[in-house]
Amino acid sequence: MSTSVGDEAYYLYCRSRYGDLESFVQFEKMCTETVDTKSQLIWRGYLGNALFYSQHNRQDAEKAKELCQSLFPALKAAVDAEEGDSEACPHLQYFLAWCYHNSLGVTRNNEEAVRLFRLASNKGLAIAQSNLGICYDDGEGVPQDRAEGARLYRLGANRGHAPAQYNLGLSFYYGNGLSQNEIEAAKLFRLAADQGFSPGQCMLGECYDKGLGVEHDMLEAIKWYRLAAAQGHADAQLTLGQCYQYGDGVPSDWDVANRLLHSAAEQGSDYAQCYYGDFSRLLDSEESVKWYRLAAAQDYPKALLELGRCYAHGTGVDVDVIEAVKWFTRAADKNQSNALEELAAINDAYVEAVSNSDFLDVSCVDVRGLMLPTFIIILYVCV
Repeated sequence: MSTSVGDEAYYLYCRSRYGDLESFVQFEKMCTETVDTKSQLIWRGYLGNALFYSQHNRQDAEKAKELCQSLFPALKAAVDAEEGDSEACPHLQYFLAWCYHNSLGVTRNNEEAVRLFRLASNKGLAIAQSNLGICYDDGEGVPQDRAEGARLYRLGANRGHAPAQYNLGLSFYYGNGLSQNEIEAAKLFRLAADQGFSPGQCMLGECYDKGLGVEHDMLEAIKWYRLAAAQGHADAQLTLGQCYQYGDGVPSDWDVANRLLHSAAEQGSDYAQCYYGDFSRLLDSEESVKWYRLAAAQDYPKALLELGRCYAHGTGVDVDVIEAVKWFTRAADKNQSNALEELAAINDAYVEAVSNSDFLDVSCVDVRGLMLPTFIIILYVCV
């Protein structure tokens, strides 16, 4: 096996993951042309990683899962048979750990993932050091220890691994496991951003946007947001869309804002879906309801509230007081501000209707301190 296979495959992985779409073609070529079994496992493993994190095509993640699931038996056999000092060993250990950590071809097992990440990390593999740091940072497979997570990120960052630089930057930015240091965070975000790593680009844009660790500079912020958004980074698309919506650092352009915000919402973030629901409300109320409903399905509190308002006022849907009460109640359960006020408004409107009618005599029951009509409560409980 060529001594450079691991490094070559890792380099191509970085180019692919950080925005070079032509690298995927090269990956496919190497996977096809490589004969040596272990070398082919390394090429295909890094290809699976790159596809998994790709933000250009939503089908890539499914392709990655299929590829990694098919690799698992061979990876397991190779790692079990591999000698510890073999050059291929840390790469194979990393891929096998990654399968355990992401339930690819095997039931998720964070403890086994940590064991294998540690073996590869101890051999100096930066991508394994970064992933082991994530396990410590999040408390997956090990007790949470953010200081240890930051230490491992630093090891990977010192080897030039962009995700490790980014994660170490986050540790400084938020003071997780390290003393908060926005200047150091911005430096690390820049190192990752300069490699084309879209999360680093987005966070560097935020630093310039907010003047954290660097001088406030909206033009520079827009530059980095735009680079990350072009790679499909949802947070960057959302933030850049807001800039175009409000004319912050760029001329106001609702068409561009609509395209960016819609693209961010399509990636599944509950906040982005709810925000696009707010944005599209003035343009297409039925479209707005669609996005509120998607965010509400993830129990996003504000979306629960806004969906209730749509039913209460007939915005994009027919007026349906029962549905409105249902969504307002779910929002109140999440402590969403104004949810109880909306329930109170329904109560007040009904009380006024009853007081002005000679024919209505409906008892009320107490729900969270509000006297709601019995017929509403009965129907709500039954749905």
